[in-house]
Amino acid sequence: MQALGAVWSFGPSDVWLTADGGRVLHFDGTRWDETQLETAVMMVDIWAFGPNDMWLVGGETLARYDGSTWELTNLNDQDPGIESVSAIWGNTPDDL
Repeated sequence: MQALGAVWSFGPSDVWLTADGGRVLHFDGTRWDETQLETAVMMVDIWAFGPNDMWLVGGETLARYDGSTWELTNLNDQDPGIESVSAIWGNTPDDL
């Protein structure tokens, strides 16, 4: 059994889902592919500006996808007061 987190869809052939253990699943309309982020924390929210600009958050971790690679940031390193982030939203990629 696996715990599932957030879901984001650009359409029926481009669906993203987060799962426990830092896993991210992507459905391309035919099959699911799984990516393991460099964290064991489940990402609990997703916000995206397009398929090449996605943001995930969970615990102290922020993950950004540029269409080919994931970049992770430890938010607690940026601000020691951050302990657990459970939501993300923004107007533009520079205003999250």
